[in-house]
Amino acid sequence: MAASEEEKRIARAYNVGTILSIYEPKLLEQIIRNNKNNAFVRTMAIAKDHNEFSQGIPRKDFNTEYKNGFNNAHALSKQDPKLLDKMLSSKELHNDFKRGLADGKHEYKIRESMNRMKEEREAKQRNIDKDYGIGY
Repeated sequence: MAASEEEKRIARAYNVGTILSIYEPKLLEQIIRNNKNNAFVRTMAIAKDHNEFSQGIPRKDFNTEYKNGFNNAHALSKQDPKLLDKMLSSKELHNDFKRGLADGKHEYKIRESMNRMKEEREAKQRNIDKDYGIGY
């Protein structure tokens, strides 16, 4: 299945947000602050949050409950996505845990679409190489 234009746009925004959060965090903060309603910038902000979380940069909203939810969302997304959806709709879970689950699920979806696009690109390159006899 080919990646849609929307998935490509989200992957670009996520990559730009990650790179800017590493190399130009002040510039990224300024962009986010001045363009709150832009969907591309919102995805960049999500990438910034995910990068800060994975780098272990301390923030008040990255408490233990949030971290547990975020980390568990990856496993649940792979193994039992229906259970993850039920947990997100539950009213009995801690709010930070639910927020971590939601963010982890979103990050997992983005990573999966990026991996799928990468595999498609590599498959096309293998076909081109095979057609032209490159690498043999």
